[in-house]
Amino acid sequence: MHWSDDTSLEFVQYLGRHYARQPLTVLLTYRSDEIGPSLRHWLAHMDRERLAHEIALTHLTHSETGAMLQAIFKLKRPVPAYSLVCC
Repeated sequence: MHWSDDTSLEFVQYLGRHYARQPLTVLLTYRSDEIGPSLRHWLAHMDRERLAHEIALTHLTHSETGAMLQAIFKLKRPVPAYSLVCC
């Protein structure tokens, strides 16, 4: 959502308002360190109308990242820690 334009944000808000009582789940993500003014305003509005539920995620550890890669790629061996180091 951190790259969404105003039209996209308005559309998601429309969905929230018109389908609030329907069995519908919409999963949206954004980076908390990349919230611009439009998204900040939109998040506050969604919260005020109780149209969203926020779940804050923490960073994965190297061990968790390795386990995730091992599961995704069905690797038989653990992913070496040195291959998980980035920039």
